Amino acid sequence: MVFTVDTGATRTILSRKMYDRLLEGARPQLRGAALLRGAGGAYIKEHGRAAFKVRLGRMELEREMTVADIEDEALLGCDVLCGSDNVPADIILSKGVIVINGQEVPCIQRSAVDYARKVTVAIDTSVPALSEALVDVFVDRRETDDNAGCAEYLIEAGQQFADRYPLVVAPTLVDINQGPTCKIRV
Repeated sequence: MVFTVDTGATRTILSRKMYDRLLEGARPQLRGAALLRGAGGAYIKEHGRAAFKVRLGRMELEREMTVADIEDEALLGCDVLCGSDNVPADIILSKGVIVINGQEVPCIQRSAVDYARKVTVAIDTSVPALSEALVDVFVDRRETDDNAGCAEYLIEAGQQFADRYPLVVAPTLVDINQGPTCKIRV
């Protein structure tokens, strides 16, 4: 199972999908609820909590985890990252490890750049001053996009674009599997 380190999560969360994959005899009985909220403040549907045995690298620990509808397989929250005896974990990306309770746990850094896509205007368009236009754009695609049931991306201007062009791009949610081009508002 892959744990995603989430320093903004107060609890460690297991996805419902991964919980359902556990053998029925090894699946702990869920109880209670905790009213989870995501980073944007929206409530996350949860199914209960239970104690789970967790293996991180060579380290084993038992922690209460909340089972919820999340995209990641599991989120490693501050309840684990704070360590025992109030000794917080050290995340050392240059070594590819997280030190928890004095033990090194290997980790792989995934940056936001992995998710960034290049957006290219489909046809040169003039936008008169003090007006707006819908512009067709191509969004870079990858081979795996065809297999994705939903390939939704938020298109917004980066700082380089804002520095280079006197335009404002409205953040737009697009599904790159719906057609060869997407429309954005400039």
